[in-house]
Amino acid sequence: MDLTNLKDIKDWDQLNLEAQIQIFMTLDYEVASLVNGKEVTADLWSALKSRFEGKGLMAIAMLTSKLWQYNILAENDVSMQIQDMKNIALKLSSLGYPLSDEYQVIVVLQALPNEWSTI
Repeated sequence: MDLTNLKDIKDWDQLNLEAQIQIFMTLDYEVASLVNGKEVTADLWSALKSRFEGKGLMAIAMLTSKLWQYNILAENDVSMQIQDMKNIALKLSSLGYPLSDEYQVIVVLQALPNEWSTI
């Protein structure tokens, strides 16, 4: 092994590991199992991208449906659930279908638990 590159290799390995940890910390168990065993962060990211990056009208329809069918559960962290909804809106925007702030508010309001209704 060329010792002149040993430090670079160790640095790369450390940064690769740190990047993988950051990604894994954001994944649900089911999703993490899809990429388990990937040793290079780029491979892990490619697997996630190919699994979740939808294109075309079908992806837009699926995301829109998911957004409108979203139900916020009072027993779970509400801010995390609203962030999940915002992420769906961002994904729609990245596919060329941005949602106005007002539209996003309407979607969140309709997703609130029924017991929170004041009307």
